[in-house]
Amino acid sequence: MVDVTTDRDRADRALTSAAGADGLFVGREAELDVLTRMLGQLQDGLARVIEVTGEPGIGKSRMLAEVRRRAAERGAAVFGGTASEPARDRPFALLVDALDDPLAGLDVDDLGTGISDGALRLLGTVFPSLAAPAAARGPAQECVPPPDLHRVYRAMQELLRAKARPTLVLALDDLHHADEESLEIIAQLVRRPVPIPLLLVLAYRPRQISARLRAALVGTAWTHERLHLGPLAERDMERLLGERGTAGWRRTLYRESQGNPFYLKALSSCDPQVPAAGSGWSRDKLPHSVEAVLLAEFDALTDAAQLMARSGAVLGESFSPKLAAAIAGLKETRALPAIDELAARDLVRPAAGTHELAFRHTLVHRVVYDSAKPGWLLGAHARAAVVMELEGHSAVVRAHHVERIAGPGDLAALEVLAEAAEAVRWQAPATAARWLTAALRLVPDNYQRSPRRLELSLRLGTALGVSGHPAASRDVLREVLCHLPDEPRGPRAEAVAFCAMMNRLLRRHTEANALLDREISAHAGSDTAELAILEFERASSELMAGGIAAARDLARRAQGTAGKHGLPGLQAAALGLQAVAACLRGDVRDTAKYLEEGAAIVDGLLDSELAERLDAAVWVGWGELLLERPHDALRHIDRALALAHAREQFLALPHPLVARFLILRSVGRLAEATSCAEDAVDLAQLSGSGEQRAGALVLYRWARAWTRKPDPASRPAEPGQSVVEDWFESVLTFIRAEHCLESGDTEACLAAIRAGGLPELERIAPWSRVEWYELLTRVALCAGHVEEAQSWADRALSSAADLGLPGRCGLALLAQAQVAAQRAPAAALEPARAALRMFQESGMVIDELRARILVGSALAASGDAERAAAELQSVRQDAQAYGALRLADHTTRTRREPGPGAAAAAPAKPESGPGPESEPESAIAALTGREKEVAVLVSDGLTNRQIARRLRLAEKTIETHLSHIFAKLEVSSRTAVAGMVLREVRRATEY
Repeated sequence: MVDVTTDRDRADRALTSAAGADGLFVGREAELDVLTRMLGQLQDGLARVIEVTGEPGIGKSRMLAEVRRRAAERGAAVFGGTASEPARDRPFALLVDALDDPLAGLDVDDLGTGISDGALRLLGTVFPSLAAPAAARGPAQECVPPPDLHRVYRAMQELLRAKARPTLVLALDDLHHADEESLEIIAQLVRRPVPIPLLLVLAYRPRQISARLRAALVGTAWTHERLHLGPLAERDMERLLGERGTAGWRRTLYRESQGNPFYLKALSSCDPQVPAAGSGWSRDKLPHSVEAVLLAEFDALTDAAQLMARSGAVLGESFSPKLAAAIAGLKETRALPAIDELAARDLVRPAAGTHELAFRHTLVHRVVYDSAKPGWLLGAHARAAVVMELEGHSAVVRAHHVERIAGPGDLAALEVLAEAAEAVRWQAPATAARWLTAALRLVPDNYQRSPRRLELSLRLGTALGVSGHPAASRDVLREVLCHLPDEPRGPRAEAVAFCAMMNRLLRRHTEANALLDREISAHAGSDTAELAILEFERASSELMAGGIAAARDLARRAQGTAGKHGLPGLQAAALGLQAVAACLRGDVRDTAKYLEEGAAIVDGLLDSELAERLDAAVWVGWGELLLERPHDALRHIDRALALAHAREQFLALPHPLVARFLILRSVGRLAEATSCAEDAVDLAQLSGSGEQRAGALVLYRWARAWTRKPDPASRPAEPGQSVVEDWFESVLTFIRAEHCLESGDTEACLAAIRAGGLPELERIAPWSRVEWYELLTRVALCAGHVEEAQSWADRALSSAADLGLPGRCGLALLAQAQVAAQRAPAAALEPARAALRMFQESGMVIDELRARILVGSALAASGDAERAAAELQSVRQDAQAYGALRLADHTTRTRREPGPGAAAAAPAKPESGPGPESEPESAIAALTGREKEVAVLVSDGLTNRQIARRLRLAEKTIETHLSHIFAKLEVSSRTAVAGMVLREVRRATEY
């Protein structure tokens, strides 16, 4: 066996590897199966060829390395070589790279009698390592000229026959860079199968391979397989990245990398936080090895092609060849061959559906752009701006260049930037904010308080807010309001309403209300669209601050005025807000009426119309969530989120993300809920708001607690304030309190609940009180205060009766069942079943599981052990399917420890080992925590593959755990393991 890997091979494979941190392949299982099969078939003595094709960086080199490794393990002779651009002009460079080192040091006897003297002398002129053995058989002769390459091919046949003992694998990489002589020999090998056990593996970029080799492969008589490596699936990219970053960061990486492992690794080395959409990735943060690979492709170009590439990069990731030639100053006779060269090297490709060209990837574009000198770039952008203006391009297209070259006092450039910003203010507010900032820098000193500057500043404040920077937006708008005149009223009302919204998002309700009240009073007696906007914002502020009745009245007035002025988005938002206010107060009938009308308006709006009032879909979605219509709510919330993401309106994201999280958690889609919470954390990082980040972390930690995923910062967040001051804060405070309870910190839970105003919870809306009372019931039971728990459960029942919503009633009945389970466990059966029916009606899957645990525990207490075991086993399987692993664990403990404590569905507590006085020692106790998990799943009848999926481990890891379990328990079968686990469960019940 021979295997030679050069340093360059190792570097290339490290860069293009598609393996994860553990060195295993990811996402290429089907291709590996083909390779394994082809290697096994070599035993029949016949030659085979495998093509491995794909984009640069897709993992071709990694695949060849795996072929060589597996072949070497089977005892094959393995040769590998890689073609390179610098060696392209050296005859036979690829074949020499593959074979010369393994042949070095061989004497005549080593080569055997399979190679004739003439063939050896001819090979001695190709491979330097064979010069000495060839000389030993006679004088060398000059190498035959290219027209006689057939003789070299015959000599190569003899060499391969001599080395194919027992089998031979020849793996040749980057054939698109190969020299002509090597390609001709390979083409002849492919056209004329050699009757030896040879596997020829050829890797290349399909856009750059020579026509001669392509034709030979199409017409080959070899047993032939073609493996085209496409982009990896998103789930495979997740495996590559592991637990790094958040889900949003990983999704952005996947989108930007286009499923390419090389680009993924390059981008993942950049800033570990997700940049703002469209902001791109900085080349300065690319690993040097990655940058060097991309620059090497660029440096190999002619001067004209480099100039054309840089000129195209100035225009963007896609560009017009005509414009690029104008910027480069190249005539058509030089520009067209340069474009052909760029396309032949696969640096640019035709952009689908246009007459433009596009760089192969955003990283290629950035490396080419950044390779230009600063002075040349300034001149190129200036030439681009002039040419585009002459050709009548829009301000949006020209702004990219104008912002880079304009200086103070350039009023023409200012107007271009302002026009461009206005055109994209709703589609790309972050870009609009950047252009407006650049425009304001151009304002002359004597124009600092001019109406035009104030107008641009107002637009900037709005763009900053919509793109998710509330604090910066508020600061700009405050400055604008200091200088903005009272007349005309329109611009001032717009500035006031938006500034108040920023204050509301920053939880500065007093400041927001004072600002709004002063402006509303100035509009007294009018019936304008501006007044409707102001009143709606005042209603939003009132609702958030807990003034539900006032919010409802203000929203009703705003709705009427919006209808008169033909503002359907504002009208729908006002209806949605009224629905939320009505439901929080317990007026379910009016809630349904408002939602029916509001949802009809939202559903009738075009995306472009809704994009200007995304809060319409958000308020309607929140109303549907409160009214326990989760699927309708999710439809409206998802539409708002999709539009917000597509148009970079990050301001609109926090509240719908919380709503979506609560819906997904309720209906049992916990993995998606966790991802949603991670998105909220990403958004908070982008906004720079400490309050927003604290709220996002509350959601994230709660989600991780339910799914039992380890979190380095999993300790429940401390309450952000001592008293709940607004409705949204009350939602987050409840989540924080429950997380504290589930984490075993009862005192922190009570501290959070006190912020709601115990004992009447006067600062909590009636709709929310039911879940708070149910939570208090659990807290009291944890402390052993059954009578106090009964008091809270009774309050929950009273509040739920006033609302008449099935989900609220289910929570109240669940509280009653938990108290009953403490008094007389069997008595919990009927209220638990009643709660179960309510949860099924409302679609509250996770709470349904909690009720089913109580049902199972009550059945066990009543002596119906068989039905109890079946119910609890079913709950456990469903909980695992939903990702509610904490509930699944609790169900397991309930099965082992039926009784009042288990039946109460109290929070999970750390399991302590069996005490020396309470239980006799068992063999199961010798197992580690993970081994116990595997053993329990074996007892449930799961296969190794199912256990691996359930625990998110590799199947081989499960096999290792099982071997340790067999050894520790001194058994030899899965059946014996299951029997010991079941006996342990019975023992725990007896003791």
